[in-house]
Amino acid sequence: MTTVLERDPGTRAKRGRTRRARRRTLIVLLLLAVGATAGLGAQRLISSGDEETSDAIGTPIDGRQVTTLLVTTLADDASQQADGLTLFGIDPDGTEPVIMFIPVDTLAEVPGGGSMEIGKAMTFGRLSLVELAVENLLGLQIDRTLGIDDLSLATAINDLGGIQVDVREELYEPDDQGRLQLVFPQGPQEMDGVAAVTYLTYRGVGSTDLERFPRAQKIWQGVFAHGAGAMGTAVTGLGDAVAGLDGAAGLAEILEAFARAEDRTFEVMPPEPVGSGGDEEVYQVDVDALAAVIDRAFAGSRPPAGPGRGARVELRNGNGVPEVGERVAALLIPDGMRIVLSGNARSFDFPTTRVVVYGDDDQAIALGRRIVELLGVGEVEIGTRGQTVADVTVVVGRDFIERQE
Repeated sequence: MTTVLERDPGTRAKRGRTRRARRRTLIVLLLLAVGATAGLGAQRLISSGDEETSDAIGTPIDGRQVTTLLVTTLADDASQQADGLTLFGIDPDGTEPVIMFIPVDTLAEVPGGGSMEIGKAMTFGRLSLVELAVENLLGLQIDRTLGIDDLSLATAINDLGGIQVDVREELYEPDDQGRLQLVFPQGPQEMDGVAAVTYLTYRGVGSTDLERFPRAQKIWQGVFAHGAGAMGTAVTGLGDAVAGLDGAAGLAEILEAFARAEDRTFEVMPPEPVGSGGDEEVYQVDVDALAAVIDRAFAGSRPPAGPGRGARVELRNGNGVPEVGERVAALLIPDGMRIVLSGNARSFDFPTTRVVVYGDDDQAIALGRRIVELLGVGEVEIGTRGQTVADVTVVVGRDFIERQE
């Protein structure tokens, strides 16, 4: 059985000329790419058959849940910010599969970059930073992060021979004169890769990222319906088009496991609207609702218990080396800490890393010592000013850089 999201996206007009023009360009690119790869895709499917592989997923760590973050981008978007963030979680034996959609317009602290919509973390060009930002936002450990653009996703879907999708509402798009044109009629449809990606990325005037998630669920269900063998072959055939650890083979492995499963659960990271960012709705995390989702769906991906788990960290660059915040965060976040503020210190002349805790109790001191242990440098200090945002401030000195060299 599959958990179904409550609603299909509403019918709304397009957001603006820029997005309409981008979609038209994308469709042309997809048509060219699909035409060039159709023959090769057919050969791959014929040679593959429906052979099943082992149910085991990756290398289990203490039997905990295996997580994969999939970052999708638009092929013709020069900024390359994330257009979609999807977290796949599954037990090592291939059971309890769950998919969580994460709104890309959610405000989050991007370590070293400050507060921004989390999808914009990808504009720095590194999947590792997106992974850190999502781990920091959710309080989870992610095993691997993979990236794919919608052109490549469409190619894989086309290699499968398309998918079946039941469209709940008619979706329209205005032409250059502003007249609404029917893009997707209501009812069951056979979609090739071009149609599937167009359906997935459709945005109407005033619509939000949340309204796309029911469509995303249908796309993934249509993909999984082809079975693990055919789907795995189509995804593996993408080769270098999938970025990240294990690339196309890693993505094929996790999607094959989901295709084999009979019971898939779909979740949405609970957001709270906080206003508009240009033509986008901006969100913040509903903390209590997120905790409930993590409890029921991703408890097996929480960091281990210890003095760092749940600690709020203010991170300051005191040496002037670019991207040092990301390097420090990569050591602290997997231990369960959360970066709540990041930026530069008052100067770049700190020779020694300072770990300032705001309390002299055993718990505060243990937290400071744990950070020093993880960084391999630093001195613990007890702060004298009041602190409400963070439990500890880390000013990264030159000693951290020297140790890394």
